[in-house]
Amino acid sequence: NVFDQMFKNEAVSPLGLKALEYVQAFKLKVRKEFEEESKPVFSRCAEVFFEQLQQFGAFLRLESASFLDQKIKRWKEVRAILSFDDLLSLTAEAVESKSDAGQSIRNTLRKSFDAALIDEFQDTDPVQFHIFRKLFAETNKHWLYLIGDPKQSIYRFRGADLEAYFSFARETGASVFSLDKNFRTTSSLVCGINAFLSAPKDSPFHHPQLPFNPVSPNLGGEADQEKTFSVGGNILAPFKIRQLEVLGDNKINQTDAREAIRIDMANEIFRLLENGRIGDHRINSGDIAVLVRSNSEAKEVWDYFRSRGLPAVVFTDLSLFETDEAKELAWVLQGLADAHDDRAIRRALATGLLGKKTSDFEHWIDNPELWDDWVGKFREFRMVWRDQGIYIALRKLFRETGAISQNLSRPDGERQVTNFLHLAEVLHQVTSEKPMSPSSLVIWLRAKMEEKDRSKEEFQVRLESESDKIRILTIHKSKGLEYPITFIPDLGFSSTPRKGTFTYHSANGDLVVDLRELACEESLALGRLEERREDARLLYVALTRASSCCYFIILPLPQQKKNNQVLRDSFLTKSSSQLAREVCRYGLISLI
Repeated sequence: NVFDQMFKNEAVSPLGLKALEYVQAFKLKVRKEFEEESKPVFSRCAEVFFEQLQQFGAFLRLESASFLDQKIKRWKEVRAILSFDDLLSLTAEAVESKSDAGQSIRNTLRKSFDAALIDEFQDTDPVQFHIFRKLFAETNKHWLYLIGDPKQSIYRFRGADLEAYFSFARETGASVFSLDKNFRTTSSLVCGINAFLSAPKDSPFHHPQLPFNPVSPNLGGEADQEKTFSVGGNILAPFKIRQLEVLGDNKINQTDAREAIRIDMANEIFRLLENGRIGDHRINSGDIAVLVRSNSEAKEVWDYFRSRGLPAVVFTDLSLFETDEAKELAWVLQGLADAHDDRAIRRALATGLLGKKTSDFEHWIDNPELWDDWVGKFREFRMVWRDQGIYIALRKLFRETGAISQNLSRPDGERQVTNFLHLAEVLHQVTSEKPMSPSSLVIWLRAKMEEKDRSKEEFQVRLESESDKIRILTIHKSKGLEYPITFIPDLGFSSTPRKGTFTYHSANGDLVVDLRELACEESLALGRLEERREDARLLYVALTRASSCCYFIILPLPQQKKNNQVLRDSFLTKSSSQLAREVCRYGLISLI
């Protein structure tokens, strides 16, 4: 057929998709001309044509996906590879099979377990749910417990399907048990957040099956006093909405807004470190966490705090090979591998790792015998590398150059040293498994630095010591964790409306994927509604991480782009300042 011809010789031809781009441009031009000339008959003909073109585009995308899926399956079969999704799909097929083998698998698993408890069920995808439902919910001899909080379902981008959670409850009439007490947060903060989330007229989560039910604080008396937040001897409202003012022409861009928020956070943290207390103990940096939406924002906050002298550690998925330390170590390894090349040695010595300055190089020009000493050392390190391995060679290099102590003396030295030592371990592991020449190892490291897929956990940046440091992490990473004091920078600027393919659930809970290039208004509305719902749940997770005090920093709503407002689109129908003033009367929330 035509589609097979487009992909003949197993190579994807861009012809069809490129043609659609030209027609799309033509469509915009024709529409404009028709509107100007007011020719409704021709305009309607064009509309019908372009509607059909949209359908063809959707068909082409669907066929492309199917074609690529089959190609990938064959590629994995030839190489005997199974992905995590493959394991799930094969398991689901096995437990569903009506064959003798399928029945045997079900019987074996059911005999092995009387009950199944699934934690964090709100983040389960439909395939996982199907497996457990088939094994334990379709018999009268087993127990299936689904443990989770749908208000904290924030992994939609990984395939988590909250509708599966609600679908199970509807279909089975399962008994529901709720935990309605908070055992870790002060009474006043629990009540403050209850008041904030109860203020909207409708559910703050925009879902008919997900109302907000206030929880009761379980702390009291001495336990509450031990976590009470105070500054300068005064007990203050534990939930603080800090609304930053915008001066001048009332316009602010995203970069300036984030900078203003970082400045405000740092200033307030300095104030807390100087005069703040939680119970009887003085607030220290380790009591504070900053929760952001993305790793890039976490890095921005960390960089700014470092420039202000605030000790901080960032929790990130950053690959070890994306760090500056990887680049510097690559130059050092190049110098060792090419120990007869003076230029390679100079470049290695000029890195931040070895830290030689311009004055050092000038001194060596005047004293060539000192430069010869360095050349001799690099040749010696290379021989150690050849005879004893890269790890021993780097340890000797670090020791004789004083690189570790030199780097630790810098403001962010602990972070740098942690990365250098981790890289040394990785290089040792790689060469232990597969011996390489010095030049080959340099090539391997540079190739890793260029790779796009850096998902291996052992290659993720390790944390330096966390003691007495402000923790900076994404809201997703904070889920399930607790911090005495949290700062939540404005979330609105990070929530950009998704373009292209939209996914959403139909009225009966089925997942729908709209493949049209220009989705209809209904698809757009439903897709954005699901995004706003998850934004609301994301904010809920962030608000409930603190045990003593929560700072929620926002900009005035008029300054935020219409589609980038977690507060307006996900929670509030009125301005944040109006809402805050209403709930401030309880003395639990302060608007600063």
